[in-house]
Formats: sequence, C-alpha cells, structure tokens
Amino acid sequence: MESLKMNSIPERLSARYKGTFAYFTIRDRLPVTLTRVIDGLSRKISKLKAEHNEDVAEDAIGIISKLSKLRNEMQTNKEIPELNDEFEDLPIWNNYLRNADQLQESERPLKWFTASWLFTECYMYRGIFSAIMARQFLKSYDPYEEQKQQSFRPEDNIYPSVIQLAMNAGRSAEKFSQLLQFSLWGNMFDLSLFGNVDVSTKLTTQLETIKSNILSNDDRQIYSSLEYRWHNVPTNQRRIDFVLDNIGPEFLFDLCLAEYLYRNNMANQIYFHVKSIPWFVSDVMLKDFFWQVETMKVAHNCPVISELGRKVHQYIQDGVWQIVEDSFWTTCHDYNDMRTIAPDLYNSLEKSSLVILKGDLNYRKLIGDRNWPHTYPFKQALRSFRPAPLAALRTIKADLVVGLADGVSDELSKQDSNWMTCGKYGLIQFCDSKLLANSEMDASR
Repeated sequence: MESLKMNSIPERLSARYKGTFAYFTIRDRLPVTLTRVIDGLSRKISKLKAEHNEDVAEDAIGIISKLSKLRNEMQTNKEIPELNDEFEDLPIWNNYLRNADQLQESERPLKWFTASWLFTECYMYRGIFSAIMARQFLKSYDPYEEQKQQSFRPEDNIYPSVIQLAMNAGRSAEKFSQLLQFSLWGNMFDLSLFGNVDVSTKLTTQLETIKSNILSNDDRQIYSSLEYRWHNVPTNQRRIDFVLDNIGPEFLFDLCLAEYLYRNNMANQIYFHVKSIPWFVSDVMLKDFFWQVETMKVAHNCPVISELGRKVHQYIQDGVWQIVEDSFWTTCHDYNDMRTIAPDLYNSLEKSSLVILKGDLNYRKLIGDRNWPHTYPFKQALRSFRPAPLAALRTIKADLVVGLADGVSDELSKQDSNWMTCGKYGLIQFCDSKLLANSEMDASR
C-alpha cells in the first residue's frame, strides 16, 4: 500500500468503488437488513389486530410502507433526503446533508452509492428509527429486540470460568490481558473461534491458540498505563469508560472486565455508554443493559452468573457504575467531530483514565472510516480525537485497518483475500496522549 504523508488525509470508504466491501454492503447487506425488519413487522400485523386494535396494526403498515420506500431508494441510488421527525439529533443529521461538501463528502447531492459508506449505513439505521418514531402507538418499537435477547443464553457453559476469573483474579498483566481478550472476541465465542467448549477445558489455554490472530496487540501498554495511574492518581479519580457494542455474550465479557478493574481498585467509577436508539441490530441500549442484568440475576441454574448480575445491579444502585446515553453515538459523524458536535460528551470523556471503545463501528468512527495505509500509526489516524487514553478492541469486519507492522497485510492477503471481513482477526490498540513523558508507557514506545 502506498505511503502517506502525516499531514494528508485519505478519502472515506464509499460504495462508488465496485468490488469493495462498502459496495457489497450497500448493494446486498443493507437491503437484507431492511427486508428482515419489514418481514418481522408483517408477521406481527394479525397479532397486533387481535391483541390491540386496528389503529396499532395501521401503525405497523405505515412503518412497512416507509421502510419499503427507503429500501427502493437505496437499491436505485436515489438522492438521500433530509429526515423529518422530532428526535433530538435531527439538526445534526440535516445539517450534515446540507453541508456535505464541507465535510469531505465526494459530491452533491448525496446518493446511496456515491456518499461515504459510514454516512449511508448510519443513515439507514437512523431512517428505520425515524419511520418507527413517527407512529403513534409503535413509536417505542425495537425491531431487533427478539434477536438481541435470543443472543444471550445464561446456560452456556463458557461463562462461569470467565466470571470466576473476573471475580477472583488479582491485579496482574496476565489476568488483565486474558479478560481484555475475552472482551475483544465477545460474540465470536459461540460461533467459530472456540466451537463447543467443554466445561473442563481451560479457556485461557484456548485464548493462547488464537492470540496470533490479534494483529496489533497493545495489551501490555494499556496495563502499564493503568498501573501508572494506580500508583500516581488518587483512588477517587480513577474512572474508566466503556463505549459498548453488542448485547449478549460480548456485553457479559465487558461486565467481567469492568468487575475485574473495579474490584482491583484500578477504577473507582465505571461509565457505560449505550445507544439511545435501536442501532446496527445488536448494539446495547439502556433497556437492553437492564434486561441482560436482570436475566443474569435470575439465572438460578448458574449461581456465578446470578452473583455477577446482583453485583452489577448493586453497583448501579450505589452510583459507582453509571449508564450514559448520548445521541452523538448514533449520528453519522466520526469521533474527530465530537469536540464540535457534542462538546459536553467530549468534556466528560476528558475526565476518564481510560476509554475502551468496543467493536467494528466504533473503530471505523475512530479513524474516520478512511482508506489509511495499513501501517499508518493508530494514534495519527485518530487525528484530534484525544480526550483521554483510548483503547480500541475490535474484531475486524470491514476493509480498513491501521497500526499493522510492515508486511502483515501483504502476507494475510496472500493467505485469504477476505481477511479484513471474515471476523477471524482482531486488534487491541492504544493511544495514551496524557501520560507523562518519563512514565513507563512512554519508555515502552
């Protein structure tokens, strides 16, 4: 890949380039997502009539009509219209549409196959929400709720060992790294990476077998940063933030990491940032957070899950763990725009000792969804987004990445042309913009 001067900025990924994952997403994947929402509502119409009344069923029909129109406009590459609803972020979206040329979009007017991929994909999910919230009776409907709740099965035998690690392990780089990796791989555990795990199998041993799939691993630097603060920052100023991704297994492993950090006094406060609207199917909303914690509490067939659920509930009751919503997380802006678009959120993150950003979309927004060279430094790709020390935990599911060593990308491309979209590889990357120059972290760089 071509080298890039440090002061130049590559273009955003876009579906206008046929054969790219962005093109495949807009052409195939997003219409399928819309069709599933439409079909799900269509199957509910008779039940809505029977259990409620004709007006509620008409709401469903109205939503289906709007979503069908949205799907047609996407597939025929129509101009993307301004939104028309009453949600708090409406000015942000419509200002983006009106000022796209100033925001480095490729051309005006914005269309589905020529606008940036980040914008169009986010716009679709915001468009689904707009169609729903415009209705009278179904405005709080979450089209992904059943799918989200089906993703979490407390009886899965992978959980107890990880929870016990979180609740018993002392402060050490090794234990921290293990829990960080569980949080990284998240929802992959019940799919292809681990297969059917026997309760007698040591999961930490299995972690070692896939550690080479972490293509950039800054776990030691993150731990060193936390250790530095443990020795040099007052206990009441050790706040850690999680910008959450998926509900289900991944969220449980996030809670395990949070429990480990809190119990070992590496954090005196934990902030969980959740989405304020249904987003990218499986993202954690406030209601999802409480649903999963309550489900854990009553998992009587697995006492250790129940115990963790009760502890999380108590932490929230005591105010030492907090759940925070902000509509910025569900806009189309990348995080380089946060200081301008959401200054209160940025100022809040500045109080954190560590911000852990989970998942593929958060990573895309961190580096602007731009076509950076794969060896470009992670901290440079963040541009001006430096509110606090940042850790990105990402399973790679889109064709952009930074911070790789020379030759890694080329070698992987020889082995598998789809290595950036198969979900097999991960990243743990770190930028500490606030650590003193004479600290261990700076020395390790």
